[in-house]
Amino acid sequence: MKKKILLLIYFLTIFNFISFGNKHSSAQNYLKVANSYFKDSSLYYKTIFFAKKALKSAEKKQNFSEILQSLELIGFGYTETFINNDIAAFYLKKALKIAKNQKFNNEIPKLELYIESNKILRGNGENSLKKVYQLLNYFEKKNDKEWQIKAEICIVTLYHIQNKKIEIIKEENKVLKLCKNNNYKTEESYSMIRMANHYIDVNEFEKALSILKTIPSKYNNLTFGYGYIKYLACLTDYYQLEGNNKLCIYYSLIGIEEAKKYNCKAELFDFQTNLGFTYLSEKNIEAAKKIGDDIIKTTEFIKNKRLKMLKFYYLSAVNYEDKNYKKAFEYQDTCYYFQDSVISEANSNKIEEIRTIYETSKKDERIKSLSKEKQLANYRFYFFIAGFVVILLILGFIVNYFINKLKREKIAANHQKEIVELETGKKIKALEIQILYAQMNPHFVFNCLTAIQHLFLSGDRQNANSKLNSFSRLLRLSIDHVKNDYVTLESELKFLKHYIDLEQLQFKEAFKFELINNLEEDLEDLLIPSMMLQPYVENAINHGLKTKKVDCVLTMTLNELENNIEIIIEDNGIGRIEAAKVKANSSHQHESRGLSLVHEKILALKDLYGDTVEVSTSDLTDKDENPCGTRVNLLFSKKIN
Repeated sequence: MKKKILLLIYFLTIFNFISFGNKHSSAQNYLKVANSYFKDSSLYYKTIFFAKKALKSAEKKQNFSEILQSLELIGFGYTETFINNDIAAFYLKKALKIAKNQKFNNEIPKLELYIESNKILRGNGENSLKKVYQLLNYFEKKNDKEWQIKAEICIVTLYHIQNKKIEIIKEENKVLKLCKNNNYKTEESYSMIRMANHYIDVNEFEKALSILKTIPSKYNNLTFGYGYIKYLACLTDYYQLEGNNKLCIYYSLIGIEEAKKYNCKAELFDFQTNLGFTYLSEKNIEAAKKIGDDIIKTTEFIKNKRLKMLKFYYLSAVNYEDKNYKKAFEYQDTCYYFQDSVISEANSNKIEEIRTIYETSKKDERIKSLSKEKQLANYRFYFFIAGFVVILLILGFIVNYFINKLKREKIAANHQKEIVELETGKKIKALEIQILYAQMNPHFVFNCLTAIQHLFLSGDRQNANSKLNSFSRLLRLSIDHVKNDYVTLESELKFLKHYIDLEQLQFKEAFKFELINNLEEDLEDLLIPSMMLQPYVENAINHGLKTKKVDCVLTMTLNELENNIEIIIEDNGIGRIEAAKVKANSSHQHESRGLSLVHEKILALKDLYGDTVEVSTSDLTDKDENPCGTRVNLLFSKKIN
């Protein structure tokens, strides 16, 4: 019996010792697995999973070395997956704090590099280049080739975001040289993919295709796992921009299956959006809608702002093509909160329709309120007269009757004046909205979006983004201006700059615009009636310059005349007489109501505020009395903001 008890105690002791040993080494085991996934670059999601297990175990033992390693790998993994850069920043900063407190000096530069990389990926890396170069210099002195390569990749990423094409090639060649010299095959393969992506971006498709054909045979990691997914993503981008929809769809479907297999959410999203936009280009609306449902599921737990913005942009595009304009507007409006974006023609009209209803109902409520106040004032007056009659009898009644009659007439006159002013204000607001519709007419919006789409399809992304930004700001300023009867001269000129920028995009031969400012005051300190200048500029471009086509110049001059501001809009076009002939012979006669609406607004402003705006138009001639353009003089009373 004693022997059995002793044997039982012995086995229990051995079991506890083994269990204690396993618990003691569990964090190290998890870290080994997490490190293997991270260095292999096959599955960063598993790196995060095992690093979190290691962190939990290390925190129980208060082993700061293992805690630091766990936090590092979690932060590195989140940064590489692009899914949640905010969480990545949280873990990296926590790890940096521990490294500094516990004097782990060798880990500090690595964490600082990933923190700068995270800033760059989040779009906050304007000041990161100097810091990254300092860290690169540190790793070079330490002869740490692995982190030297990571620093160079960080610089390449920043140059990609800033679209610096020459610097991208220069830095990427440095990365390739380092990888080849030190036998870092995985990073070398990813560098080749980035090179291919760069050539796709600059429309050098032959160079991109040459790389894409050769790299699978050189690098084994691109035939499976995360590397294969990156390779497929590059292929789909290539075939989409080249316009080969069949191959784009084929490789996108393969990429979706691979990304699902390895739970790569960001890459799955990219494949789905590429596939969806390809279906849209083929007018396969049902297939595009199905992809939209898949994208919603994919991004359910993703907190990356870029991916969210692209998701809502895609859903808006699908619903717009499906003629479901209400949903298209809702998705586009949500997209607006994540990044500057373009609101489609239908959305713009919907916003203005809602604003019109709101402004009109607000004016009507005020008129009703004034009418009720008038009735209440009359009731009070009658009660006052009755009490006064009782006290002062007939004499008091007669005196107060005439006094209060005058008061009543004055109150009625004041109320009538307020009602007239409110009605005039409603008229001005309605005119401003009509002017906005005249400015943002479907023909103009369609031409702008078509031209911008052409730039995207032709690969000129930088110019396309610039014009897209101008279009977005033009719409936003239009909405802002319609709220106010008066805006600053600076704001009105900004609006005109974006409008002219888009008009130049549609010109076969771009016309030149010159602004001559002879004013002493700052433009932000001067007020002019809103939405007043654009119709004259539009008229100069459409009827003066577009027919001339070459050597076209549009000039705007700002002068100060006593207590007035003079704005001169001058074009060197064909003149009003020739323009009238061209219009008479044209089969397509677009009738813009912009100028007539502006004249109505000038009269309404005079009635409401007493302000006058003088407008005169004259023909320009050369020394032989031949027409050589048109000049419009607008004279505004100076208003200080």
